[in-house]
Amino acid sequence: MNPLRTRRRPLRRPDRRNFTGFRRAVRTRRVMGILLAGSGLLLVTPADATFSGRAGRVAFVTTQSSDCGTCSPFDPTVWTVRPNGRDRRRFGFGKAPAFSPSGRWLAYQVIGDPHDLAEPMGIAIARRDGSQRRRLTRGYGGPPAWSPGGDALAFVARGRAGSEDFEKGALWTVQPFGGETRMLVGSAVDLGSHPTWSPSGLQLAFTRQQPNTGQKWVTVVNRDGTGMRELAPGKAPIWSRQGKLAFLQRGRLQVLNQGSASPRLVATGVGRFQWSPGGRLLAFARRGTLYTVPSNGGRLTPIAGRGATNPTWSPTGARLAYARHLAKGDAIQTIGLARKRSARVAMVHRGPGCEEDCSFLEYISDWQALGRSTRANH
Repeated sequence: MNPLRTRRRPLRRPDRRNFTGFRRAVRTRRVMGILLAGSGLLLVTPADATFSGRAGRVAFVTTQSSDCGTCSPFDPTVWTVRPNGRDRRRFGFGKAPAFSPSGRWLAYQVIGDPHDLAEPMGIAIARRDGSQRRRLTRGYGGPPAWSPGGDALAFVARGRAGSEDFEKGALWTVQPFGGETRMLVGSAVDLGSHPTWSPSGLQLAFTRQQPNTGQKWVTVVNRDGTGMRELAPGKAPIWSRQGKLAFLQRGRLQVLNQGSASPRLVATGVGRFQWSPGGRLLAFARRGTLYTVPSNGGRLTPIAGRGATNPTWSPTGARLAYARHLAKGDAIQTIGLARKRSARVAMVHRGPGCEEDCSFLEYISDWQALGRSTRANH
């Protein structure tokens, strides 16, 4: 039986509900926390390159603070907010939110409701206003990645139940608007990897763990599951919208150009990184400083300091959103690349006790693009 069952049902008209405000989560849920920690779902995953267009909402994830006596550290929650800090919306318990290329839909990894153990894990999508939420899969499902045409989502999950590949990772795709779930690669896919689509939507890159040696390789496969080939040792590949493939090799950021057999080293000491919409720059944080670097190599440009982390590009490529961890809470900020002027978008407060203020910002995931554009500043 396929553990990732697709639920076919027609989409309902929007009910225009507005999920605003923090929900108080004050009950201890230690059993659920143990289950989630053991499943490997609590991973901070890099986002794909932001789609180009006008700047819309910023998607981020909060988690309950483990310092509170009555709240669990295993309650990741998906939110979106406008760049001016207004109209914060809660989408539910989950991680890795990603906007569709049109900006009309948000896909995310469902963690399950800690208040209801019958609510399973999987992948869901919802309208950008939080309405028309529907479950696409049920069972373990990694961070979803939209195809450039918005007609499919790729994700890494376990293999088929009852098979020898169940404990190994598998690469899947699902059609978000009434299609079936399909397994492209059946084994040895790194369960912690985040697949990325080629600009044409005809190929996927992912991290494959070799069965014999355990070494991780950047691997490419066609959309129909054929033509799988290993490109280079490394992990966390991300395709730019212009066809360059960046990946990590023991903290070294490498870029492989189209038609090239050898990657180019552009930076060291890198963890999470992201392509600019125009494909000219890559952004990453190192030791509390936010940098950009040209994709063909060159001088690092410091953008923001004082504990900056987790960069996410705006759809125009003119600004970067990033996180800062402060004594009184965690801040979502944006900064312009031209004038280096920063602006605060939102605060996730930490306060005494475990009331509404016992959450912290885990990471910024994506920046919504409105009105798809083929032009971007960077």
